[in-house]
Amino acid sequence: SGYSSGSAFILQSSKANKWLSMYLNAHKNSLNDNVKGVAFMLDTNVWKTFANETYADYVIGGPTVEMLFDSYNKLYGTNFKARVKNYVGYEISKDGGSNWSNYYPQMLDIKKGTLHVLGENSTSSSGSRWGADAMWLASPSCYHTSNVMAIRCDR
Repeated sequence: SGYSSGSAFILQSSKANKWLSMYLNAHKNSLNDNVKGVAFMLDTNVWKTFANETYADYVIGGPTVEMLFDSYNKLYGTNFKARVKNYVGYEISKDGGSNWSNYYPQMLDIKKGTLHVLGENSTSSSGSRWGADAMWLASPSCYHTSNVMAIRCDR
């Protein structure tokens, strides 16, 4: 509820807004709930306690789909793409844009490397074990006005 201006907040207040450029260029005034969620994830003030200024100028709550694909394509030579389908959000392609969807099973090959999601053997500062089955992306999904994009791990 603190991000009632949606994409306008991202444009005005986030140092990370360049990583959501396709969507923001097309929809500067979106007020969807998914965009409000993305505004929270891109609010560098919220995440500043996690920043290590030796390595980064700012921290965000999760990568955008543009950031993830740019990194993954450079690292593995893939041709993943994202595009803005409509005012709701992005859809993705794993074949360079020949086919588009809001969901692809087994799109990323985690055997090649890590997506920096804490594994099931991770330990918190209190000593308890925990892990993650998903990672939220700081990008709105075209699937529904209340969905941000996610990477899900099926073990």
